[in-house]
Amino acid sequence: APPPASAAPPPASAAPMSPTLGLYLARQTLAGIAAAFLVLAALLFVFDVVELGRRVARDDDADVSVLVRMALLHMPWLALRAVPYAVLLGGLLSLARLSRGNEVAVIAAAGVSTPRLLAPAVAVAALVGVLSVALLDPLAAATMARYRALDAAHLREDASTAALRDGLWLRQADRTGAAIVRAAHIDPDNAALRDLFILRFAPGDRFIERIDAAEAEIHGDHWLLRDVLATGPGHRAERRDSLRFDTGLTPRRIQESFAAPETQSFWEIPRFIETLEAAGFSSLRHRLHWHSTVASPALYAGMMLLAAAFALRAAPSGRAGWTVASGVACGFGFYIFSDVVTAYGLSGRIPCLLAAWAPAALAALLGSGLLLHARRG
Repeated sequence: APPPASAAPPPASAAPMSPTLGLYLARQTLAGIAAAFLVLAALLFVFDVVELGRRVARDDDADVSVLVRMALLHMPWLALRAVPYAVLLGGLLSLARLSRGNEVAVIAAAGVSTPRLLAPAVAVAALVGVLSVALLDPLAAATMARYRALDAAHLREDASTAALRDGLWLRQADRTGAAIVRAAHIDPDNAALRDLFILRFAPGDRFIERIDAAEAEIHGDHWLLRDVLATGPGHRAERRDSLRFDTGLTPRRIQESFAAPETQSFWEIPRFIETLEAAGFSSLRHRLHWHSTVASPALYAGMMLLAAAFALRAAPSGRAGWTVASGVACGFGFYIFSDVVTAYGLSGRIPCLLAAWAPAALAALLGSGLLLHARRG
């Protein structure tokens, strides 16, 4: 009797990828991302030092040590901003090199499909996104907070800060002195503060007076204080029915004076959002930043798909330089699109979730579409 027929071999397109090959591709992709990240970080650091040097030169009190400290504190935040474009450029360089060396053609001839070929690179990009959120973002937030404190102390003529802790705390400083305000209750709808006191200081932190008031109505460039008690060194307490307090702390400026989302860790923002909303202030800026941070791994994976769509066409077309340059131009266009979408989200014209996730969705869909078009061609 004839031997039983053996099962037909699986089609070439269904061939699995060996773990060794997957680790090799992941290692090549990670090396490309690291090289691009170091180059971009170095360029950003140089540009930042030049800009800070220009600003420090206009301040007689600042010196080179301030410039160096500010540049080093600003570097983690700049590096975090550079990560998605390092993923794009690193993916372009590593995949284009594999394509030019015919390694991609050999892997495809072995029966590995394009999705499986790109799976290690996309996984590395997503992992870079997770690590940047978990590790680099808290570091960047901490150093950015110190950078802004130095910036306000040395380079800005007029600075104001706000905090919500046992009431609303405000601080405003300019060339004429400083003022610290504490209000127990806030009424953002009516632009009013209640149960407050104001500590006024002359230049050099010399105390001038304390003003207690039952209410403060905010009118443009001044506050109208009601039921006022003013005390200070060298004069007795004085009661007034009303008092004009000149200040630039408008409701909008108070809102903007709260800790910027860039100065807060990804893990701390949800609690701060609850505090803002409980006090009656808008948390749109912080919610948009938080959702954009959550979308980072998906954004980086989409950037890698964009890089693959351009890089894998480099060798067959014979125009590797033009193809890589097109990918870089696409990355800068994508950067502009992200800024426009973010601006629309901050203005409230589009939902916060749409503004945060639209860049990641667009990158993934555009990269997948270009890859499918290249395969059909």
